[in-house]
Amino acid sequence: MAYLTVDGKRRVYFEDHGSGDCALVLIHGWGLDGRVWDGVLMPLLADARRVIVMDHRGCGGSDHDFPDLGIAAIAGDVARLVREAGVSKAVLNGWSLGGAVATRAAHELGATCAGLVLTAGASPIYTQKPDLAPGGTAEDVLATVAAIDADRISVLRGVADAVCAKPVSAHVTEWMALSFINSSARATATLAELACEEGIEIIRRAWRGEAVNFEGKRFEVGDLRITPAPEHPPKILLGGMAPPAIDRVARIADGFLCTGGLGLDSYREALERHGKSVSDGEVIPGCWAIIAADPEREAHRVGEHVLYQANEYIRWGAFGPPERNPTFSSPSEAIENGLYEPRDADTAVARLSRLLADYPMISDIHFWAQFPGEAVESGNRRLRYIAENVLPRLRAA
Repeated sequence: MAYLTVDGKRRVYFEDHGSGDCALVLIHGWGLDGRVWDGVLMPLLADARRVIVMDHRGCGGSDHDFPDLGIAAIAGDVARLVREAGVSKAVLNGWSLGGAVATRAAHELGATCAGLVLTAGASPIYTQKPDLAPGGTAEDVLATVAAIDADRISVLRGVADAVCAKPVSAHVTEWMALSFINSSARATATLAELACEEGIEIIRRAWRGEAVNFEGKRFEVGDLRITPAPEHPPKILLGGMAPPAIDRVARIADGFLCTGGLGLDSYREALERHGKSVSDGEVIPGCWAIIAADPEREAHRVGEHVLYQANEYIRWGAFGPPERNPTFSSPSEAIENGLYEPRDADTAVARLSRLLADYPMISDIHFWAQFPGEAVESGNRRLRYIAENVLPRLRAA
């Protein structure tokens, strides 16, 4: 058994069959291992080919505890294996998600890559685009990831039953199911990358000073560039309340914009699930509380504005499918059951101090300036009260 040592001490399993300075590198699909190529290995060897088969990090005989299970990391393993194996010319064959890996590895290898084969490859396009109807949507991919994370064994057995284009024996289906199940539970992070977070990709490339030419499902830009490129690129923080959205924040963003303190435990767990330290995350919560010297009176005064805002968020699906979340019938109901707890300065300082102590990754707190339809001066009075009676005490704590 042969292993490539990467990231200091972790191992990637591979098999190197045949000889010569030219090799065909076979890269399997998501959640499986190099055994998927057994049916073609013997004919290739009979044709005197050198064939290298590897297991992705997190799959098969490779270590499963890699902090980074991303496509770029796996592609880096492929490129390193090719170089360390003394291959001068490599043909990369990527199946399914392995196609995305092979495409990235081909770019890293440059002239060493003599050919690229995509066997039903998830690259260069996997999800639907404006001019390409086939394929699923980014939302489909993320929904699949969420389903696997919620009921791993049942869903992966269902995937094994459904994934083949033509009927196969029960033995093959069982083998595929066991291969999926044997992969790292965190391997869904690799699958989620196929959703192609286009906006984030455009922003990061532009901030690196690259000239961005991009055509995707949601964005189309030509020769977009930032001049001069920032010496320290700004951080990208994303919001979310549903578990798949929070998981995406931990996976691709630099920090989490949380609503009223919701989702902080889920974000911390998602960071750990993706092999990141909690200290790698940053949180800026939005404080929805009605903070005033007489908070009950203030809540009554702005109640209609609060009711409008709460119900609009419900209709937009911010708290889940609108058909499962009825709107509020009165301002008092919205305040009692929503995120708008009335607080005076003492209560606000106590609650926020506890939040800061429990979640040290919080770097800042945002307060509502005003509710929809509320006069600017009305909201400014609350902000002045917060600035004079809450913030100094929080900073001193």
